[in-house]
Amino acid sequence: MIPTWMRDRTPGVALALGSVAKPAYRAERRTARDHLVVPSSMRPAPRVPGSVWAVTMMHNEEDVAEHVVLHMLGQGVDAVVVADNLSDDRTPEILAGLAARLSVHIVRDTWTAHAQGTKMTLVASLARSCGADWVIPFDADELWFAEGCSVSAFLRHASADIVTARIHNVFPSVDDDVSENDPFLRLTSFDLTPSRVHKVAIRPHRVFKLSEGNLDVNMGGARSAGLYIAHFPFRSFEQMAAKLRHGRKALAETRFPTDTGSHWRIAGAWDDEQLRATYRGLQEGRPLEHMSWSPVGPFERLHPGGWNAWRVERRSAA
Repeated sequence: MIPTWMRDRTPGVALALGSVAKPAYRAERRTARDHLVVPSSMRPAPRVPGSVWAVTMMHNEEDVAEHVVLHMLGQGVDAVVVADNLSDDRTPEILAGLAARLSVHIVRDTWTAHAQGTKMTLVASLARSCGADWVIPFDADELWFAEGCSVSAFLRHASADIVTARIHNVFPSVDDDVSENDPFLRLTSFDLTPSRVHKVAIRPHRVFKLSEGNLDVNMGGARSAGLYIAHFPFRSFEQMAAKLRHGRKALAETRFPTDTGSHWRIAGAWDDEQLRATYRGLQEGRPLEHMSWSPVGPFERLHPGGWNAWRVERRSAA
């Protein structure tokens, strides 16, 4: 159960992005809030100017959980908040080990429905209530960067309230070093064409609503650009199949129209043969129908998993 102090500080009702009515959002927010278990390590605090917190949700991310949390801390964030959504692999064990020695807080999310935008809004609000000035809503398969400095340093010098992050996908390829267990280090097929969508880091106001996928925020304020993401959406055949099938099941429990998350709904219903053909297409860099994260090209063999700052701005497509 979420603590009383958090109930008093959750964001005011903002109209969700899209056509979702306010009453529906209120109901979803209440349900999501009632399924969050906040650790005692998190306490309400006044906002600390310049403080940067990173927040995320995870479900069965044992292959990337440690790397991505350490990467965010290496980018200078003051704390990382992870909402673990009923993981049944080693993710909870890995996160507990990180929380025991680092500024990492583990929130338990016990609601099986997807509702990512609503859940992430609540977790971001939780970070704000604990003193965060800036909040970075990230996914477990993303490495965030700035050019020439850390992400936190970039945000601390930003005058805007919303900073956009450009996304470049990194796909599996036939040339991957299969002896490397860490997918952030194994995958090197870097798509130089950025995604058509971006993500956002925010200096949250009292009223805000993150969209599904953390692709935008319903909040006033000036905007600027300058952050970058290396995104590793598909890291192995097994991970891809599990991700798509879990996403389809979780979306079925939401209020979203059927065209929301269509790639999860369609591809998550495929059998192993269809999914293996899709995975081969990813390895070969072919555009794929029904996949939101599809190869475009050209590709370059790069190793963003080992970067501290963004390195390819001048060579990337506009």
